[in-house]
Amino acid sequence: GALHGVYLAVHRRLRGRSPRSATDPFTLRDVIPALVTFQLVSLAWIFFRADTFTQAFEIIRGLATLRAGTVNIDAAVLLVLLGAAALAVDLTQRNQSGHTHILNWPAPARGLAYGAMVLAVFVFAGEQSTPFIYFQF
Repeated sequence: GALHGVYLAVHRRLRGRSPRSATDPFTLRDVIPALVTFQLVSLAWIFFRADTFTQAFEIIRGLATLRAGTVNIDAAVLLVLLGAAALAVDLTQRNQSGHTHILNWPAPARGLAYGAMVLAVFVFAGEQSTPFIYFQF
């Protein structure tokens, strides 16, 4: 939480203008700060989850050198496409000031969307269970 607060303070200082309202439309100008924030938070998670600093730096080195292991290209492409679709739906709904527009879709379209979401959960669930990240606290 504190780290997120620091990121937000730095972001607002660099931006140099008053905070935006949650109802302001998300624009192309907002993409870079959103991506930077995502990357910083993801980097922090590595240190939070790794058992040691050495392990955390090994993970970061693997990511930076693209030698973190093999990548299933088909799964990566599917993940990017699904992520882009989810982002498009989310931003569209955000810019229309609400997240319930799917309720106005025709029943078959809603059913397909819900079915695709459930299928995605099963496809990307993995075969190995991982303990909840906060179990150790």
